[in-house]
Order: sequence, then structure tokens, then C-alpha cells
Amino acid sequence: MKQLLTLFLLGLTLHTAAQTEVTFSSRKFSTGLQPTFTARFTGAERAEVEAWFKRSLKDISADVRDKKEVLAIGARIPAATGDTLSILLAVDQRSKNDDVVAHLAFRIAGDFVNSDSEQRRIDGCKAFVYDQAVAYKRKVASERLEEAERDLRGAQGKLEEMQRDQKRYELGIEKNNERSADAAKDKEKAVEDLKLADVRVKEMEGASASNPTEEQIKALNSALKEQKKLQERITKLDTDGVDARLKVSDLQKQLADNAKAQESQRQAVAAQEQVVEERRKALAEIK
Repeated sequence: MKQLLTLFLLGLTLHTAAQTEVTFSSRKFSTGLQPTFTARFTGAERAEVEAWFKRSLKDISADVRDKKEVLAIGARIPAATGDTLSILLAVDQRSKNDDVVAHLAFRIAGDFVNSDSEQRRIDGCKAFVYDQAVAYKRKVASERLEEAERDLRGAQGKLEEMQRDQKRYELGIEKNNERSADAAKDKEKAVEDLKLADVRVKEMEGASASNPTEEQIKALNSALKEQKKLQERITKLDTDGVDARLKVSDLQKQLADNAKAQESQRQAVAAQEQVVEERRKALAEIK
């Protein structure tokens, strides 16, 4: 129930943030209390909103000053008037968790545009604020979508890396199982060969027990050398078999851990896909 409520509130917040409404208000400037067109931004940074509107004013104005307050001079908004305008800008945020509120006051021929002004002036100024507010929201939403998509690619890449590790572990298990089987098979043959070598050594030792010829001594030494070689081979094959089985055991543990990690990562990918979808939807709904 709590999760459903959280999702509902999140959806409501995104819906509210997506809707852009420009309303009449008023704010005190250095020239006194003036009528303004106001746009609200949920979850925004005051400094970023102010910087956005300042850039927007620079695009349409002969000059933009920022001393006591932001003042655009010689601005042109053809939809509102054929004359130039002066525009006052103030961006407020009472506390970090509150909405950011942008106030713009438009003065044409000495008069500030208000609710009693000519409709063309009202509509033109309102449209300017609306267009800039929507453009800012879309910029922020696009950046958040790009960030979510980067995170998704990172999560997918991590999952793919885990899948490559899985194949490596599986191949390692297969190879070491073969190595263990080959060592056991080779040891079996070596043991049989050693038995024959032991018999040969005993026969040689018996034949050369008294007054051995040089040829008999040479043959005995060769038999002893072969016997030792087989004994060492059996020892090595034992070591190889144990080493292979230990590696199989270690790889099986890593494979089990990898399976758990993959399941967790798949959930992370699914969750990030949801984030991307929500942010894509939020961008599409901005208006």
C-alpha cells in the first residue's frame, strides 16, 4: 500500500511539474510593486532558472543589466507589441524544498502590462514566459533522461560483463574437469607401466647381484631411471588432478556467486529501465 501511494505521489508530482501555467501576480522591484507574469518550477534550482531566463532576455534585448535586479532594455516581442520593451526579472525560492518562482514584469511605453492591458500585450508577454518556461523544463527533462539512459547503459554493460564471466567460469569448469579426467586416465596407465618397471628392476638387480657386467649395470641404471621417471609422473599427475578439482570447486563457487549477482543486476537493469521510461514520459508530457 505504501509503495502504491509513493508511486501515485511521484506520478502526481511529475504530472504537476509537466504542466506549465503562466499567471498574473505581483512583486516588489526597485521601482515599487509591479504586476508580473509568473511561472513556477517544481524541484528546480533557483540559480539555474534565473540563468535560463537571463539568457532568454539577452537573445531579444539590446542590453541586459544585473545590478539591483535583472533588467532587460530594448527588448522585442513582436507578438506583444511593435515597440521595444523593458523587462524586469526576479526569481524567488523561499527555501530549498519550495518551488522556484520566476517573475517577469513587462513595461511598454512606460506602462507595465497587467490584467487590464490590451489583450495583444497580455497574450504576447504571457506566451514569451510560457515558451521560455517550457523550453527550460524540456532542457532539464532531456538532461535527466540522458542521465538515466547513461545509467541504464552502465547497468546493462555490467550485466553483460557478468554474463561473460559466467561463460568464462563454465569454460574453466569444463576444461578442468577434462584435465582431472585426463590426469586420472594417464595415472592409471602410468601405474601399470610402473608395475612393469618394478618387475624389470628386480630382474635386473637379480641378474647383476654378483659380478655384473658393464652392460648389465648400464641396463639396471636405465631401468631405475625409467622407474623413477614413472614415479615422478604419477606424483605429478596426482598433483595435477588435485589442482584441477580444486579449481573446479573454486569456479563452481564463483559461478554460483555470479548467478546471484546476475539476478540482482537484472533487477537493477529492470528498475533503471523503469526510470528511463518514467523520464521519457515526463519529457513527452511537458507542456
